[in-house]
Amino acid sequence: MKDIVFTVSKKIYTNIVIYSMNRNNRKKGFYFKHYKDLYSLIPIIQKTTKESIKLERGALNHDINLITEEREHLKLFFNLIQGKWTFDILHILNIMGEINYNGIKKVLTGISSRILTDRLKLLEMKGFVTRNIHNTRPVRISYKLTEFGEGLVELMIPVVLYFLLNVKESG
Repeated sequence: MKDIVFTVSKKIYTNIVIYSMNRNNRKKGFYFKHYKDLYSLIPIIQKTTKESIKLERGALNHDINLITEEREHLKLFFNLIQGKWTFDILHILNIMGEINYNGIKKVLTGISSRILTDRLKLLEMKGFVTRNIHNTRPVRISYKLTEFGEGLVELMIPVVLYFLLNVKESG
């Protein structure tokens, strides 16, 4: 069973990478039509997740201390992602590739310089973003996603698609 789950998970990850936006042929904007095939993988992702959870439940005796520790890890992750503008910055870096501070600020109308600086520092500290200093005059500083940051965004795209295509429109 573990081999099957690993094989399916590896296939899903490979397909997510294949169906992610091709950074070399990027067009302006975010077009969900490019993710049509990815959306069809969501049932497979859900099934694999359910199988993994079953294996996890069967493998461990979850005592209260372990559950509390797991919840703390989940809270750390969600607190980081839920921070205002955080996912917006990750999304822009995913779509635009390497971009300078003013380029991010231009796309994120309404974000203050202080918040953008704080979020970029936090994302860099957590390993999602790298800050590149270019030896030019004047010195140019740019930001881009790390491999870890790209992986996170690539895994979040199916979740966002699932939400957008299944959420009930209000009123």
